[in-house]
Amino acid sequence: MARHLLKNLEEMRKLLAGRSPSFFLDYDGTLIPPGAGPEDSERATALLAKLSKKYPVAVVSGRRLSNLVRDVGVKGVASAGNHGFEISHEDFSMVFDAGQEARAWLGVLKERFDAIASKYPWSQVEDKGLAITVHYGWMDKAKIPALRSDIKDAAREAVARGVIRLRNSKMALEVQPNADWDKGRAVLWMLERPFFKDTTPVYIGDDQTDRYACKALKGRSITVYVGGVVEEAAFYLKKQAEVISFLDLIAE
Repeated sequence: MARHLLKNLEEMRKLLAGRSPSFFLDYDGTLIPPGAGPEDSERATALLAKLSKKYPVAVVSGRRLSNLVRDVGVKGVASAGNHGFEISHEDFSMVFDAGQEARAWLGVLKERFDAIASKYPWSQVEDKGLAITVHYGWMDKAKIPALRSDIKDAAREAVARGVIRLRNSKMALEVQPNADWDKGRAVLWMLERPFFKDTTPVYIGDDQTDRYACKALKGRSITVYVGGVVEEAAFYLKKQAEVISFLDLIAE
């Protein structure tokens, strides 16, 4: 069963003894809290700058890569956007080839989702190029099941063809190319680059998509889930503020 990380720091130290750690961190809900303001982003940037002076660091997020790079803004920190479909660092970069059919379907689905969202106040369709996110965190909770059902119906043919996939995210549905790729695969790819090679990754995230990453990294990473115990992660933290406490400790 997962252990609370801050209460088991000695165990983590033993796991890292004689090894060189690296850090792979989700952004929203992990480095910054939900509804974060400018001061939260500034604090995250300062912490990443301090941490990256000692260890190789990557931020792995569902945000579009260009937005993530802009908001992280720390030289030397790798950025993996779109749940790992786009990766950027001074020494390496990668954009996953989704294929022509997937790109065409994403264009079709964006139009369908826009039409659906117009019927649901406070829903939002975010076009991220290689993916589409339908956000419903601000919606009337009673209407969320209907929105989700409409989105799934609109995507049914593309899913049946095996071209795209629907995945749950935090108060959102993610539409992505149906490829053997996710945050975990992206981290494994980055671990093969010289910048991260021969390090032991510490992965921290709070989203459903981070659970996929924890599962992919099982056995070769120290995995931490934010928000409670999940079967995929070895450790947990109760809330986002504890992430900052832990990373402050590591950075010092």
